[in-house]
Amino acid sequence: MGVLPGSQINLIRKAPLGGAWYVRVDNKVIAMRAKEINCIILKD
Repeated sequence: MGVLPGSQINLIRKAPLGGAWYVRVDNKVIAMRAKEINCIILKD
């Protein structure tokens, strides 16, 4: 489980007080820390 090149990413919600970010990666929902989210490079 993880974010691979070509994955579709959607932000579901952000936890309060700077906690985890809940994202849908393809068809799976995962929680990620802000420093993990910052490592993802988005292209359109």
